[in-house]
Amino acid sequence: MITTIELMDSVRARFACKSDREIAKILGITGTSVSGYYRGNIASIDIALHVADVLELDPLDVLISNLCENKVKNQRAIELLSSLINSNSRHKTDRVTTLLAANNNQATTQTSTHLNS
Repeated sequence: MITTIELMDSVRARFACKSDREIAKILGITGTSVSGYYRGNIASIDIALHVADVLELDPLDVLISNLCENKVKNQRAIELLSSLINSNSRHKTDRVTTLLAANNNQATTQTSTHLNS
């Protein structure tokens, strides 16, 4: 999994940035935002994907990582999604589609069961 701090560190290393302000300038965000990421704030999906573009990283890997870091609280879900990182892109897309379909089917079944009770 690629964390927000690791993304910022990668920008720092790739562009030899000496300050948060230099990272911010490259990314087109504020120095305060970069400092916040180093204090534990998590980048939005938009920022994470922008950094992926800047660093030429697999955007799906970065998206999965960001979702795990930001939105997903279930440890098993994090492990499953993290297992997709660095896997074959076609396989990754198929697995994400399958996981989302299974999640939608489960939600539909739970709603249907709830309505029928």
